[in-house]
Amino acid sequence: MTRVYLLRAVWGGLAAFVSMAGILPLAAAQSLAVETAKATPPTLCGWLDNPTPGNVDFIDREGSWMVGMQGGHQAVGSVPTFPSARWVRTGHGSAGYGCVCMKARIDREDRKILEFVQARSMPLAACRKDPAIKGLEPFNPLK
Repeated sequence: MTRVYLLRAVWGGLAAFVSMAGILPLAAAQSLAVETAKATPPTLCGWLDNPTPGNVDFIDREGSWMVGMQGGHQAVGSVPTFPSARWVRTGHGSAGYGCVCMKARIDREDRKILEFVQARSMPLAACRKDPAIKGLEPFNPLK
């Protein structure tokens, strides 16, 4: 009886299955991972919601992504600054939300933004008029 053991290796978000028998050589898997790491990060546009300190979510046509959780995951890089006309205050301090477009490294499986590569605030109307995210504007308890 021949047993085949699979080792799951993950590099930069790319999962590759490597068998001990060498069905997919490790060097080939590493090469694929390097190519994936070099790929241009996707451009994502949607709502950046900061309801409470340290907790930030991003909402786009694919759903909700974790950007930061108090005491847990925090994306690397800088969130864009939002002029007051592009930021909806929903409470004290920095609580609120705005419209953003960004290039970001993401973890699709865990629905996390890992790193902001480039980000810019957009007019609120850009997200409000986008049919892909219509009706997904974060809740504003101050309305």
